[in-house]
Amino acid sequence: MSNMDFSTSIRYVKTFNDGTKVVADSCGQNSWGSTEQESYDGAIADFVAEGGVAEDILCIETIDMRD
Repeated sequence: MSNMDFSTSIRYVKTFNDGTKVVADSCGQNSWGSTEQESYDGAIADFVAEGGVAEDILCIETIDMRD
């Protein structure tokens, strides 16, 4: 397996300082992995490092790029 077999993205609600809310996606540099779990863990770590909080997450999707 290569280190880019799986990719995880997180869809979440982003709230701006003025209260405006938008739906956004997070696909950080660590969201790629050689296993599904590695990709998932990396995506969560990137999301949290960017200031994301669990309450804002709408869905998390991991794609097997080998298919």
